[in-house]
Amino acid sequence: MMKVVLNVHAGDGPEGDDRVQQLQQALKAHALDAQVEIPNDGESLTECAERLLYAGAQTLVAAGGDGTIAALAGPCHAAGAVLGVIPMGTFNYFARAHGIPEALDDAVKTLAHTSSRPVTLGRVNDRIFLNNASIGLYPTILRAREDVYARYGRSRFAAYWSVLKTLGRRPRSMRLDITLDGVDHQMSTPLAFVAASAYQLDEFGLDGLQDHRNGSFALLIAPQVTQSAMLRTAGRLAVGLAEKGPDYMLYTARDIVIRPRLAKILVACDGEKMQMDTPLRMRQDDRPLHLIAPQETS
Repeated sequence: MMKVVLNVHAGDGPEGDDRVQQLQQALKAHALDAQVEIPNDGESLTECAERLLYAGAQTLVAAGGDGTIAALAGPCHAAGAVLGVIPMGTFNYFARAHGIPEALDDAVKTLAHTSSRPVTLGRVNDRIFLNNASIGLYPTILRAREDVYARYGRSRFAAYWSVLKTLGRRPRSMRLDITLDGVDHQMSTPLAFVAASAYQLDEFGLDGLQDHRNGSFALLIAPQVTQSAMLRTAGRLAVGLAEKGPDYMLYTARDIVIRPRLAKILVACDGEKMQMDTPLRMRQDDRPLHLIAPQETS
């Protein structure tokens, strides 16, 4: 039986019993042999996934946003289990990147009629990531986002407001030694953002992603640290008018090593924050994740 792990707080839709009922109705409509699971009190999504896999589950479905998917992807990848996705988050970057519909009924239909395929994952040190891993401004934005969500609820507007709230303070620059496929660079930047998929960066209309489509990571570096410059860049990114050079620097590499001037640093992986030992090494994982998703067309 398929186990659907539901994050009742994901996105801005109904919560609690209403969301459970909505999901159960969609599963029943497509005759899926699936059971909805909600983490126990005090149990994280990852712990819930590990418990279900230990009990014999072979397929888990993440019903939530990118954070929910990331929480289940690690245990599924480690166990060699299959992962399905029902997008219920704010942005749903991972689902959209892999052609999984955002509408509930269409997503469940995909689960019912689609086979799994291998998907390459990124790894930063000992942790896998689906969409991105970053240091600097983005983890700070995530802290602000948690406060905004707590006050105003989850929405794209609240997420964008957290960006402006963070950029309202002068960004702090980091001095980094970065090795890209064996070539050393020294950089000073408030943000180093590594994308495993071109999808997020495509949405901002960024140039220089051709190599990234061939299996490399994209490393986005913010070159300016003044308040006005960062606000300008954020605005131009939002409307797809950012220019390579004045607004950002973009590198592609298959193996990235970042050496900050700290023994530990706050890292954001797929929207979750954690302290990690340095240096940080980003590379593709040796084993794929088995994902229920339409076949790639290109």
